[in-house]
Amino acid sequence: MSTGKKRNIQKSSQQKEGASRNEAPSSISSSKNKPNIFHFHDYIKFLNAWVSYQKKQKKGFSVRKLAVTAGISTGYLPMVLAKQRPLSNEMLNKLLPHLHLTKSEQHFFRSMHTLGTTSQQDVRIESIRQMKRFA
Repeated sequence: MSTGKKRNIQKSSQQKEGASRNEAPSSISSSKNKPNIFHFHDYIKFLNAWVSYQKKQKKGFSVRKLAVTAGISTGYLPMVLAKQRPLSNEMLNKLLPHLHLTKSEQHFFRSMHTLGTTSQQDVRIESIRQMKRFA
């Protein structure tokens, strides 16, 4: 084998190794993979990953359209996604059916939401216990 061919083979294998190191973790959405809710601990980070996934998968998807469909103010949901406002329980109940999550995913999401929105230590601990059941 010539020296040039050896270099090309080495470069090719190094590029493949580099690509695998740079891949996004499974919890972050790619154009092919739906974000796995069970890899998240922050409901807002999950919502942002879910929205990003939907935008890649569905032509014409927008946060505004999601808000209108869910009966939420079109200005409120972007503020939640930007961590400028917490998601209230009332708005959570309106939004949840439109995320198309399984029952266990909905339960996990509610636990993440409780963890992220309450300051009561005992409630936070119980939320973590509930989330651990899915791990």
